[in-house]
Amino acid sequence: MQNLLNPSGVNGQAVAEVLERLQKDVSVTNIAGLALYRQDLSPILMIEPPMETPLRNRFKRIPGNGGAHEWNRLVATNGPSGVPFIGGTLPTSGFFAKGGLPTNSNPSYEHVSAPYKLVGDIAEVTDFDQAAGRSYMDLLAHQIKMKTRNVALMEEWCIINGYTSTPGQPNNNPLYFSGLLEQDNFNVNNVAGAAFTIGSVRKAQLLQYNVGAQPRMVVMSTLMKAKFNDLILSNFFAVRQTTGLEAFTRLQTGLNVTQFDFGYGPVDVIQHRYLTAGAGNASGGTQEVILSLDDMSENENGNAIEMVDLLPVGMTPLARTTTSTRQLVQEYTLLKVTAPIYQASVTGIATPTFSS
Repeated sequence: MQNLLNPSGVNGQAVAEVLERLQKDVSVTNIAGLALYRQDLSPILMIEPPMETPLRNRFKRIPGNGGAHEWNRLVATNGPSGVPFIGGTLPTSGFFAKGGLPTNSNPSYEHVSAPYKLVGDIAEVTDFDQAAGRSYMDLLAHQIKMKTRNVALMEEWCIINGYTSTPGQPNNNPLYFSGLLEQDNFNVNNVAGAAFTIGSVRKAQLLQYNVGAQPRMVVMSTLMKAKFNDLILSNFFAVRQTTGLEAFTRLQTGLNVTQFDFGYGPVDVIQHRYLTAGAGNASGGTQEVILSLDDMSENENGNAIEMVDLLPVGMTPLARTTTSTRQLVQEYTLLKVTAPIYQASVTGIATPTFSS
Protein backbone atom coordinates (compact mmCIF):
# COMPACT_ATOMS: atom_id res chain seq x y z
CA MET A 1 0.00 0.00 0.00
CA GLN A 2 2.88 2.35 0.83
CA ASN A 3 4.33 1.80 -2.63
CA LEU A 4 1.00 2.60 -4.23
CA LEU A 5 0.80 5.85 -2.29
CA ASN A 6 4.39 6.69 -3.16
CA PRO A 7 4.85 5.98 -6.89
CA SER A 8 8.49 6.97 -6.76
CA GLY A 9 9.14 3.91 -4.60
CA VAL A 10 7.54 1.42 -7.01
CA ASN A 11 9.90 -0.73 -9.05
CA GLY A 12 8.98 -2.58 -12.26
CA GLN A 13 8.43 -5.91 -10.54
CA ALA A 14 6.04 -4.39 -8.01
CA VAL A 15 4.03 -2.76 -10.82
CA ALA A 16 3.76 -6.10 -12.64
CA GLU A 17 2.55 -7.83 -9.49
CA VAL A 18 -0.08 -5.14 -8.85
CA LEU A 19 -1.32 -5.34 -12.45
CA GLU A 20 -1.57 -9.13 -12.23
CA ARG A 21 -3.64 -8.85 -9.05
CA LEU A 22 -5.93 -6.28 -10.71
CA GLN A 23 -6.42 -8.50 -13.79
CA LYS A 24 -7.49 -11.39 -11.57
CA ASP A 25 -9.66 -9.22 -9.38
CA VAL A 26 -13.31 -10.23 -9.31
CA SER A 27 -15.62 -7.77 -11.07
CA VAL A 28 -18.71 -7.18 -8.94
CA THR A 29 -21.60 -4.86 -9.75
CA ASN A 30 -24.10 -4.17 -7.01
CA ILE A 31 -27.47 -3.73 -8.75
CA ALA A 32 -29.37 -2.95 -5.56
CA GLY A 33 -31.40 0.18 -6.15
CA LEU A 34 -30.57 0.27 -9.87
CA ALA A 35 -33.20 0.00 -12.59
CA LEU A 36 -32.91 -3.29 -14.46
CA TYR A 37 -32.49 -2.90 -18.21
CA ARG A 38 -33.08 -5.27 -21.10
CA GLN A 39 -30.56 -5.78 -23.90
CA ASP A 40 -31.92 -6.96 -27.26
CA LEU A 41 -30.02 -10.07 -28.38
CA SER A 42 -31.80 -10.66 -31.71
CA PRO A 43 -28.76 -9.46 -33.72
CA ILE A 44 -26.67 -12.27 -32.23
CA LEU A 45 -28.96 -14.85 -33.84
CA MET A 46 -28.73 -13.07 -37.19
CA ILE A 47 -24.93 -12.80 -37.36
CA GLU A 48 -24.06 -16.15 -35.81
CA PRO A 49 -23.13 -19.04 -38.12
CA PRO A 50 -26.15 -21.10 -39.22
CA MET A 51 -27.61 -23.18 -36.40
CA GLU A 52 -29.94 -26.10 -36.60
CA THR A 53 -33.02 -23.91 -36.23
CA PRO A 54 -34.36 -24.09 -39.80
CA LEU A 55 -38.01 -23.42 -38.88
CA ARG A 56 -37.28 -20.58 -36.48
CA ASN A 57 -35.06 -19.01 -39.11
CA ARG A 58 -37.71 -19.40 -41.79
CA PHE A 59 -41.05 -18.46 -40.22
CA LYS A 60 -42.18 -14.86 -40.39
CA ARG A 61 -42.04 -13.10 -36.99
CA ILE A 62 -44.54 -10.43 -35.97
CA PRO A 63 -44.84 -8.36 -32.76
CA GLY A 64 -47.46 -9.25 -30.17
CA ASN A 65 -49.19 -7.32 -27.41
CA GLY A 66 -51.33 -7.98 -24.37
CA GLY A 67 -51.33 -11.11 -22.25
CA ALA A 68 -52.48 -13.45 -25.04
CA HIS A 69 -52.75 -13.49 -28.81
CA GLU A 70 -56.06 -13.92 -30.62
CA TRP A 71 -56.67 -14.78 -34.24
CA ASN A 72 -59.10 -16.54 -36.59
CA ARG A 73 -57.90 -19.85 -38.01
CA LEU A 74 -58.91 -20.83 -41.52
CA VAL A 75 -60.43 -24.31 -41.26
CA ALA A 76 -62.29 -24.64 -44.60
CA THR A 77 -62.25 -22.94 -47.98
CA ASN A 78 -65.07 -23.02 -50.50
CA GLY A 79 -65.31 -24.72 -53.86
CA PRO A 80 -64.94 -28.19 -55.37
CA SER A 81 -61.91 -30.33 -54.56
CA GLY A 82 -58.81 -29.01 -56.29
CA VAL A 83 -60.33 -25.66 -57.31
CA PRO A 84 -61.01 -23.86 -54.00
CA PHE A 85 -61.51 -20.12 -53.61
CA ILE A 86 -59.86 -18.55 -50.59
CA GLY A 87 -62.40 -15.73 -50.28
CA GLY A 88 -65.31 -18.17 -50.24
CA THR A 89 -67.37 -16.84 -53.16
CA LEU A 90 -67.44 -19.12 -56.22
CA PRO A 91 -67.40 -18.00 -59.89
CA THR A 92 -71.00 -19.15 -60.26
CA SER A 93 -71.94 -16.53 -57.65
CA GLY A 94 -69.28 -13.91 -58.25
CA PHE A 95 -70.24 -12.81 -61.77
CA PHE A 96 -73.26 -10.49 -61.72
CA ALA A 97 -75.32 -8.19 -63.93
CA LYS A 98 -75.18 -4.42 -64.08
CA GLY A 99 -76.87 -2.89 -61.07
CA GLY A 100 -76.78 -6.18 -59.19
CA LEU A 101 -74.52 -7.69 -56.56
CA PRO A 102 -72.54 -10.91 -56.31
CA THR A 103 -73.90 -13.60 -54.02
CA ASN A 104 -71.42 -13.52 -51.18
CA SER A 105 -70.01 -16.59 -49.42
CA ASN A 106 -67.32 -16.79 -46.75
CA PRO A 107 -64.77 -19.48 -45.87
CA SER A 108 -64.95 -21.07 -42.44
CA TYR A 109 -62.88 -19.61 -39.61
CA GLU A 110 -62.66 -20.43 -35.93
CA HIS A 111 -61.58 -18.03 -33.22
CA VAL A 112 -58.63 -19.12 -31.09
CA SER A 113 -56.61 -17.51 -28.32
CA ALA A 114 -53.25 -18.55 -26.89
CA PRO A 115 -51.09 -17.03 -24.13
CA TYR A 116 -47.49 -16.13 -24.79
CA LYS A 117 -44.96 -18.61 -23.41
CA LEU A 118 -41.73 -17.79 -21.62
CA VAL A 119 -38.51 -19.56 -22.57
CA GLY A 120 -35.05 -18.68 -21.32
CA ASP A 121 -31.69 -19.63 -19.89
CA ILE A 122 -29.21 -18.20 -17.38
CA ALA A 123 -25.88 -16.66 -18.44
CA GLU A 124 -23.61 -16.98 -15.42
CA VAL A 125 -20.11 -15.64 -14.76
CA THR A 126 -18.53 -17.17 -11.66
CA ASP A 127 -15.95 -15.57 -9.41
CA PHE A 128 -13.72 -18.62 -9.91
CA ASP A 129 -13.54 -18.13 -13.68
CA GLN A 130 -12.55 -14.51 -13.19
CA ALA A 131 -9.96 -15.39 -10.55
CA ALA A 132 -8.47 -17.87 -13.03
CA GLY A 133 -7.45 -14.95 -15.21
CA ARG A 134 -10.28 -14.39 -17.71
CA SER A 135 -11.93 -10.98 -17.92
CA TYR A 136 -15.53 -10.52 -16.88
CA MET A 137 -16.57 -9.04 -20.25
CA ASP A 138 -15.04 -11.92 -22.23
CA LEU A 139 -16.74 -14.47 -20.02
CA LEU A 140 -20.08 -12.67 -20.23
CA ALA A 141 -19.89 -12.30 -24.02
CA HIS A 142 -19.23 -16.04 -24.40
CA GLN A 143 -22.06 -16.96 -22.03
CA ILE A 144 -24.53 -14.63 -23.75
CA LYS A 145 -23.66 -16.07 -27.16
CA MET A 146 -24.10 -19.67 -26.03
CA LYS A 147 -27.25 -19.07 -23.98
CA THR A 148 -28.90 -17.02 -26.72
CA ARG A 149 -28.30 -19.83 -29.19
CA ASN A 150 -29.64 -22.32 -26.66
CA VAL A 151 -32.86 -20.33 -26.22
CA ALA A 152 -33.29 -20.43 -30.01
CA LEU A 153 -32.76 -24.21 -29.97
CA MET A 154 -35.36 -24.64 -27.22
CA GLU A 155 -37.84 -22.59 -29.26
CA GLU A 156 -37.06 -24.72 -32.32
CA TRP A 157 -37.74 -27.89 -30.30
CA CYS A 158 -41.10 -26.53 -29.15
CA ILE A 159 -42.08 -25.49 -32.69
CA ILE A 160 -42.10 -29.21 -33.45
CA ASN A 161 -42.85 -30.93 -30.15
CA GLY A 162 -44.90 -28.49 -28.06
CA TYR A 163 -48.02 -30.15 -26.66
CA THR A 164 -50.32 -28.22 -24.34
CA SER A 165 -53.71 -29.92 -24.17
CA THR A 166 -53.96 -32.97 -26.46
CA PRO A 167 -56.07 -35.69 -24.77
CA GLY A 168 -54.00 -38.76 -23.94
CA GLN A 169 -50.70 -37.10 -24.85
CA PRO A 170 -48.20 -37.78 -22.02
CA ASN A 171 -45.95 -34.91 -23.11
CA ASN A 172 -48.54 -32.18 -22.46
CA ASN A 173 -47.02 -29.22 -20.64
CA PRO A 174 -48.97 -25.97 -20.06
CA LEU A 175 -45.68 -24.04 -20.07
CA TYR A 176 -45.06 -24.94 -23.76
CA PHE A 177 -46.65 -23.22 -26.73
CA SER A 178 -48.58 -25.49 -29.07
CA GLY A 179 -46.25 -26.87 -31.75
CA LEU A 180 -46.73 -28.23 -35.25
CA LEU A 181 -47.34 -31.84 -34.22
CA GLU A 182 -50.29 -30.63 -32.12
CA GLN A 183 -51.68 -28.09 -34.59
CA ASP A 184 -50.99 -29.91 -37.88
CA ASN A 185 -53.87 -32.40 -37.69
CA PHE A 186 -56.22 -31.51 -40.56
CA ASN A 187 -54.75 -33.36 -43.56
CA VAL A 188 -53.27 -36.62 -42.32
CA ASN A 189 -52.10 -39.56 -44.45
CA ASN A 190 -51.63 -42.45 -42.01
CA VAL A 191 -49.68 -45.25 -43.69
CA ALA A 192 -50.16 -47.58 -40.69
CA GLY A 193 -46.61 -48.86 -40.29
CA ALA A 194 -45.66 -49.04 -43.96
CA ALA A 195 -42.23 -48.03 -45.21
CA PHE A 196 -41.61 -44.54 -46.53
CA THR A 197 -42.49 -43.89 -50.17
CA ILE A 198 -42.50 -40.76 -52.28
CA GLY A 199 -46.15 -41.48 -52.99
CA SER A 200 -47.06 -41.14 -49.31
CA VAL A 201 -45.87 -37.52 -49.32
CA ARG A 202 -47.53 -36.90 -52.69
CA LYS A 203 -50.87 -38.06 -51.26
CA ALA A 204 -50.55 -35.73 -48.26
CA GLN A 205 -49.70 -32.82 -50.53
CA LEU A 206 -52.76 -33.56 -52.67
CA LEU A 207 -54.87 -32.91 -49.57
CA GLN A 208 -53.17 -29.53 -49.23
CA TYR A 209 -53.56 -28.71 -52.90
CA ASN A 210 -57.26 -29.54 -52.88
CA VAL A 211 -57.99 -26.85 -50.29
CA GLY A 212 -55.93 -24.14 -51.98
CA ALA A 213 -52.56 -24.48 -50.27
CA GLN A 214 -49.17 -24.54 -51.95
CA PRO A 215 -46.75 -26.98 -50.28
CA ARG A 216 -43.51 -25.16 -49.51
CA MET A 217 -41.40 -27.57 -47.47
CA VAL A 218 -41.22 -31.10 -46.16
CA VAL A 219 -39.74 -31.68 -42.70
CA MET A 220 -38.46 -35.12 -41.72
CA SER A 221 -36.17 -36.76 -39.19
CA THR A 222 -32.45 -37.30 -39.76
CA LEU A 223 -33.02 -41.03 -40.33
CA MET A 224 -35.89 -40.38 -42.73
CA LYS A 225 -33.83 -37.85 -44.69
CA ALA A 226 -31.05 -40.43 -45.07
CA LYS A 227 -33.61 -42.96 -46.34
CA PHE A 228 -35.04 -40.37 -48.71
CA ASN A 229 -31.56 -39.63 -50.08
CA ASP A 230 -30.94 -43.35 -50.57
CA LEU A 231 -34.26 -43.72 -52.39
CA ILE A 232 -33.48 -40.88 -54.79
CA LEU A 233 -29.96 -42.23 -55.33
CA SER A 234 -31.24 -45.72 -56.16
CA ASN A 235 -33.79 -44.27 -58.60
CA PHE A 236 -31.06 -42.20 -60.22
CA PHE A 237 -28.88 -45.31 -60.58
CA ALA A 238 -31.79 -47.24 -62.15
CA VAL A 239 -32.37 -44.48 -64.70
CA ARG A 240 -28.69 -44.35 -65.48
CA GLN A 241 -28.50 -48.12 -65.95
CA THR A 242 -31.48 -48.23 -68.31
CA THR A 243 -30.77 -45.07 -70.33
CA GLY A 244 -27.03 -44.44 -70.05
CA LEU A 245 -27.75 -40.71 -70.28
CA GLU A 246 -25.94 -39.68 -67.11
CA ALA A 247 -22.45 -40.69 -66.10
CA PHE A 248 -22.34 -41.83 -62.49
CA THR A 249 -18.98 -40.14 -62.03
CA ARG A 250 -20.66 -36.74 -62.29
CA LEU A 251 -22.46 -37.34 -59.00
CA GLN A 252 -20.60 -35.95 -56.01
CA THR A 253 -19.73 -38.27 -53.14
CA GLY A 254 -22.98 -38.99 -51.35
CA LEU A 255 -26.26 -37.31 -52.16
CA ASN A 256 -28.18 -34.69 -50.21
CA VAL A 257 -31.51 -33.72 -51.71
CA THR A 258 -32.47 -30.26 -50.45
CA GLN A 259 -35.33 -29.61 -52.86
CA PHE A 260 -37.73 -31.98 -54.58
CA ASP A 261 -40.97 -31.91 -56.55
CA PHE A 262 -43.40 -34.52 -55.23
CA GLY A 263 -45.96 -33.48 -57.84
CA TYR A 264 -47.27 -30.10 -56.66
CA GLY A 265 -44.27 -27.85 -57.16
CA PRO A 266 -40.72 -27.88 -55.77
CA VAL A 267 -40.46 -27.89 -51.98
CA ASP A 268 -37.54 -27.55 -49.59
CA VAL A 269 -36.57 -30.86 -47.95
CA ILE A 270 -35.52 -30.13 -44.37
CA GLN A 271 -33.74 -32.56 -42.09
CA HIS A 272 -34.72 -31.91 -38.48
CA ARG A 273 -32.98 -33.35 -35.42
CA TYR A 274 -35.99 -32.65 -33.16
CA LEU A 275 -38.48 -34.58 -35.28
CA THR A 276 -37.55 -38.01 -33.95
CA ALA A 277 -39.01 -41.51 -34.13
CA GLY A 278 -42.13 -41.70 -31.99
CA ALA A 279 -42.72 -37.93 -32.09
CA GLY A 280 -46.42 -37.22 -31.68
CA ASN A 281 -47.21 -40.83 -30.78
CA ALA A 282 -49.06 -40.86 -27.45
CA SER A 283 -48.58 -44.62 -27.10
CA GLY A 284 -44.81 -44.24 -27.20
CA GLY A 285 -44.26 -46.14 -30.45
CA THR A 286 -41.33 -45.64 -32.79
CA GLN A 287 -43.16 -44.81 -36.01
CA GLU A 288 -42.17 -41.59 -37.74
CA VAL A 289 -43.93 -38.45 -38.96
CA ILE A 290 -43.23 -36.26 -41.99
CA LEU A 291 -44.64 -32.73 -42.05
CA SER A 292 -45.63 -31.05 -45.31
CA LEU A 293 -46.00 -27.35 -44.60
CA ASP A 294 -47.23 -24.20 -46.32
CA ASP A 295 -45.89 -21.29 -44.27
CA MET A 296 -46.13 -18.50 -46.87
CA SER A 297 -49.65 -18.49 -48.29
CA GLU A 298 -51.57 -15.55 -46.88
CA ASN A 299 -55.10 -15.19 -45.52
CA GLU A 300 -56.84 -12.44 -43.61
CA ASN A 301 -54.75 -13.22 -40.50
CA GLY A 302 -51.32 -13.10 -42.14
CA ASN A 303 -49.02 -15.89 -43.28
CA ALA A 304 -50.22 -19.46 -42.85
CA ILE A 305 -47.57 -19.97 -40.12
CA GLU A 306 -45.99 -17.19 -38.04
CA MET A 307 -44.15 -16.65 -34.77
CA VAL A 308 -45.58 -13.94 -32.52
CA ASP A 309 -43.11 -12.25 -30.17
CA LEU A 310 -44.35 -10.33 -27.17
CA LEU A 311 -40.71 -9.95 -26.11
CA PRO A 312 -37.96 -10.83 -28.62
CA VAL A 313 -34.96 -12.67 -27.26
CA GLY A 314 -33.04 -10.39 -24.92
CA MET A 315 -31.05 -10.20 -21.69
CA THR A 316 -31.93 -8.77 -18.27
CA PRO A 317 -29.53 -8.61 -15.27
CA LEU A 318 -30.39 -10.70 -12.21
CA ALA A 319 -29.37 -10.25 -8.60
CA ARG A 320 -25.88 -11.51 -7.80
CA THR A 321 -25.54 -14.83 -6.00
CA THR A 322 -22.83 -15.59 -3.45
CA THR A 323 -20.20 -16.52 -6.03
CA SER A 324 -21.51 -15.52 -9.46
CA THR A 325 -23.11 -12.78 -11.52
CA ARG A 326 -26.11 -13.82 -13.62
CA GLN A 327 -28.07 -12.56 -16.62
CA LEU A 328 -31.47 -13.87 -17.76
CA VAL A 329 -31.66 -14.58 -21.50
CA GLN A 330 -35.33 -14.95 -22.43
CA GLU A 331 -38.11 -14.39 -24.92
CA TYR A 332 -41.93 -14.45 -24.80
CA THR A 333 -43.35 -16.03 -27.93
CA LEU A 334 -45.83 -18.48 -29.47
CA LEU A 335 -46.46 -20.35 -32.71
CA LYS A 336 -49.43 -19.01 -34.71
CA VAL A 337 -50.90 -21.32 -37.35
CA THR A 338 -53.48 -19.20 -39.14
CA ALA A 339 -54.33 -21.89 -41.70
CA PRO A 340 -54.08 -25.41 -40.25
CA ILE A 341 -56.10 -26.61 -43.23
CA TYR A 342 -53.08 -25.71 -45.41
CA GLN A 343 -50.80 -28.12 -43.53
CA ALA A 344 -50.45 -31.89 -43.91
CA SER A 345 -48.58 -34.81 -42.42
CA VAL A 346 -47.66 -38.40 -43.15
CA THR A 347 -47.94 -40.48 -39.98
CA GLY A 348 -47.31 -44.08 -38.98
CA ILE A 349 -44.20 -44.48 -41.13
CA ALA A 350 -41.96 -47.41 -40.21
CA THR A 351 -38.63 -46.28 -38.77
CA PRO A 352 -36.03 -46.64 -41.54
CA THR A 353 -33.45 -49.41 -41.35
CA PHE A 354 -30.13 -49.56 -43.17
CA SER A 355 -28.06 -52.53 -44.23
CA SER A 356 -24.51 -52.59 -42.90
